[in-house]
Amino acid sequence: MSVTASDNALTTIADVKYVWGRNQDDTTYDDRIQTLINIISGRIEALCNRKFKLATYTDEVYDVPRGKYLFLKQYPVIGTPVVKLNDEIINASYYKVYNDEGYLYSDNGWDYVDDRHREYKVTYQAGYSTIPAGLSEICIEWVIMLLEGRMKDAKVDHSDIVYNPQAFVDGLAPFKRIEF
Repeated sequence: MSVTASDNALTTIADVKYVWGRNQDDTTYDDRIQTLINIISGRIEALCNRKFKLATYTDEVYDVPRGKYLFLKQYPVIGTPVVKLNDEIINASYYKVYNDEGYLYSDNGWDYVDDRHREYKVTYQAGYSTIPAGLSEICIEWVIMLLEGRMKDAKVDHSDIVYNPQAFVDGLAPFKRIEF
């Protein structure tokens, strides 16, 4: 069996082995390591409520209430997003892009009618081409912790391993998407 890296993998087998102090040529645990990388990367994305790998998001729908901010689901934003209302492109001079924070600001506010929200469609690129070191390190440490816990006694059912991931969760604070 050969487990492949998921599209959202936040680290590599080689990096886990390096930090863990294991020989790169020893492939004994590669499938287990990759499986854990895939699982932990997904958990980290869920905990942070966002994706991290660079991707293009096409016609994401936003139900914008009265206000001057349109908060995108993913960030950092690369370039200037294309915003449409009723399939008509809104001139980019209408809004300012806060790329690192992942939101669009309009001095005039986002259009609404009779106190109802309006649906905007936004196409944009967001994420990291290189995963930030701090994020990758959290993934690596979490994977190693699970590996070491599972390898203490190969004859024991490890579903009862108790660990406190709070330190990892706390370390994710700078990467969490703020909900508005």
